[in-house]
Amino acid sequence: MVSDDNYCQCCGIMLGKSGKMYGTNADSSKNNEYCGYCYRNGEFLYKGTLQQMVESRIPRLRVLEPEISEEEARKILTDRLSKLDFWADKKA
Repeated sequence: MVSDDNYCQCCGIMLGKSGKMYGTNADSSKNNEYCGYCYRNGEFLYKGTLQQMVESRIPRLRVLEPEISEEEARKILTDRLSKLDFWADKKA
């Protein structure tokens, strides 16, 4: 079973245990590394850059942690997302 700290290896959202957030492989099986927003039917849906992903996630992080500034959110997200498998061999 997947732990609660299982995150999408592209966008970083929590996948959880239920499997509802999981992406799907080409054979329609669940993919426990990527969410359905980033990976579906064996293909990556996200085509942007790391920096674009970071910018798209800043508003959500600031809702969850309103005390941090936009710049702090950008720094946190850049650090966290750049370590995920999807971004490992890509440049911002």
